[in-house]
Amino acid sequence: MKSKSKPGLAGKKSRRAFMQKIGTAAAVSGLAATAGSAQQTPANSGRGAAAGLPGAGYRQERDYIPQPGPEAKQPMPTITLGKHKVGRLWLGVNGIGTHYSDPLSRTFREWNTPEQLMRVLAHCEELGINVRIQTQDQVNQYNKQYNGHMLFTCNASCPILPDGSIGDPRPMLKKLAALGPIAIHYAASAADDIWRRGQFNKVRDFCKIVQQEHGLLACVNGHIPETYMKMEDEGWGVDYYMTGLYLFGRTHEEWEKLYEFNPDLAPLQVGQPPTEGNSQYYGGEIAWVRGDPPKMLKVVKQVKTPCICFKILASGNLMANAQPRLQQQIVEARYKYVFENIKSTDGVVVAMWNKYEDQYALNKEYVVKYNGLSIRKS
Repeated sequence: MKSKSKPGLAGKKSRRAFMQKIGTAAAVSGLAATAGSAQQTPANSGRGAAAGLPGAGYRQERDYIPQPGPEAKQPMPTITLGKHKVGRLWLGVNGIGTHYSDPLSRTFREWNTPEQLMRVLAHCEELGINVRIQTQDQVNQYNKQYNGHMLFTCNASCPILPDGSIGDPRPMLKKLAALGPIAIHYAASAADDIWRRGQFNKVRDFCKIVQQEHGLLACVNGHIPETYMKMEDEGWGVDYYMTGLYLFGRTHEEWEKLYEFNPDLAPLQVGQPPTEGNSQYYGGEIAWVRGDPPKMLKVVKQVKTPCICFKILASGNLMANAQPRLQQQIVEARYKYVFENIKSTDGVVVAMWNKYEDQYALNKEYVVKYNGLSIRKS
């Protein structure tokens, strides 16, 4: 580039400059990314989850790479949160494989280099995916260097002090607010924890600090349907909720109670104790219960507050070991199920990548296709 100014993303010249600086223009295209990965992946790499290999199930049908349909090129359906117009599909912070495959999770982390993340954010903007949940400052870096317009949110919680009391969240909130997010969320596992401690009203104080002292949107994440009914019934004024479709992290006692009617049906081991936190309050014992999504979706439909649903695919477990063609059928069916059971003011947040197929465009296709099924809310 002859100019010393920073490249922008609007316009052909600036986009070429952006891609040259990042690496290669082909990488932003899901088609190029999937074609490249198909060439680089060994032919015997998909031998099933038992082999413990990254991407187990992805490459078993070597001739099949799902392609996004024409809906992926249509405008992204949007909702309004405060003064912000945001897409109904958000980019999540948890990586691929986080809650079901350590090898696949490592593969994702190796793939998701800083340069790759810049390509991802550019591709997301092209598709209308304009919000990312983050824990660091990557979106600001992207926006500053490439004249992007991505929005982001941050997670936080009240600190739990050594004596078990609830600490002051203000120092952490001040640091996060300085980054410039549109919202700060009370983190999901922390919300579950403080609910079980009987101190959930501290979350209300947290939200007031976010709104009144920092002028940001306040959101509460979580997996327990009753928490949202409490906030709604008591008129907390939270700007939106993030609702997990599965009760992620039941305590051991909660699992025992579920199986007390017939202990012989209890699994040998619930969840992933080596990788998930385990405490008296936040269980960390992970399993995916079929009856959980209908319970949370019933709440989502009842509350007036907008909801952003997460773990819609049980953190990838619904299709983790299926072959690619069946995987995509499962994913599309799940989007249809979720969108016909949420309000038109709601959305979803999903972990995505394009190492094997352009999941960003595929997921946008399903949002566009099933957008009209949602319950109409003014």
